[in-house]
Amino acid sequence: MKRLLCCWVLLAMLFASCVSDEEQMPVFVTDVVLESEGLRAPGDELSVTAQGLRPDDEVLFDIRWSSQTGASAAGSARGVYAVVTARSATGLSFLAPGGYPASEVEVLLQRQGRTQSLGRFACSDGQAPRTASLYGIVRAGAEDTLIERFDPLTGERTPVTLLSGYGMRCAVNDPGSNRIYGLCPGEADGRGLFYDLTMRCVRDSDPEHYAAVGRLSIHVAYLRGKEDRLHLAAMAESRTLPAPTPCWTLPEGLTAEMLGGAPFVTTQAEGALLLAADLGDGRFAPVVLFSVVDGCRVAVGEPVRAAALVPFNRLETVGAEEEATPLLAGGYVLSAVDGRTSELRPFDVRTMEFGEPFATIDAPILSVAVDYDSRDLDLYCLVATAADAGEVRVYESAQRTWSPLPGERLPYSEIVLAR
Repeated sequence: MKRLLCCWVLLAMLFASCVSDEEQMPVFVTDVVLESEGLRAPGDELSVTAQGLRPDDEVLFDIRWSSQTGASAAGSARGVYAVVTARSATGLSFLAPGGYPASEVEVLLQRQGRTQSLGRFACSDGQAPRTASLYGIVRAGAEDTLIERFDPLTGERTPVTLLSGYGMRCAVNDPGSNRIYGLCPGEADGRGLFYDLTMRCVRDSDPEHYAAVGRLSIHVAYLRGKEDRLHLAAMAESRTLPAPTPCWTLPEGLTAEMLGGAPFVTTQAEGALLLAADLGDGRFAPVVLFSVVDGCRVAVGEPVRAAALVPFNRLETVGAEEEATPLLAGGYVLSAVDGRTSELRPFDVRTMEFGEPFATIDAPILSVAVDYDSRDLDLYCLVATAADAGEVRVYESAQRTWSPLPGERLPYSEIVLAR
């Protein structure tokens, strides 16, 4: 009797184990063949063939790395969505992931919340560089954009990619992502997009009517405009924003379409967003979106006459000398305020007033890139020297001096520092 009872117990345990395994490892597709030989680099295209694929199947990665692969410590990233480049009834193509140390990557097919393993491959290191590089944006018409890497030591220009069919404006970097985010002008106006410098691919959003893009304190975010309201949002591929996200109601006379001329920036002390509104008659107004703590209110400053109004971050010391803390504060470039001279001015979000200019330059400034890795937040400025050309000058905040970079007649509409 005891032997019979033991047999039943063993059979029950075996049955429960089989059920558990089936629940954990469902079989959706058969005859799976994954191209997995050799070490792959981030952005390399891989293919898998299988029977039983569906158009709505998703591909996920389970990424694992050890401290022996160049990482400071072992780690993993699970549930990472793959960039799928092609689909058919019997096959899928996708890109090897970037942004992680050298890893072993398991490929998972997801269907209705459940996953099946399709195999594994090894992927080389794809972490973002430790220091930022300077990039120039060349608008080759409304529907194409050339991105170049610009060497600040030699002035050498190296083409990175041609975004065919994608315009890009308001270029901004999410530090550590090695991506350049922006907005699509032209027929695709209202979409967000980014180019991944590691994986060498471009991704865009659905038509979300994004009005502006910029930096929060730690990552990139978008402002989605709808009628007289603005919502903080993120592309699905970027980091998760706090929920619920803030919503601002714009005052009469101000629309979302007026706010996308330059990337917005954030002040740390107030948690406010600084934007610029193009009033359409040669005048621009500073616009500040305050945080939920301040009731999500919108403040508009006095208009100024200029060719452009460009927000930027600077450092401001807060507190007594012995406990002084440098925090990100805001400022604006008033470009060509008298037809030529550009002024760099601090801006006080509490009084909504410009301070006296701390730097000037005798030329229009088209774009500003802040070096957030520098101790004093040096400013890279794209300066117009002709109708269709410019040069880059750096305002070194500690020395309060301008330094020109080599290279003349640059065809850039914007510059951005990215890593």
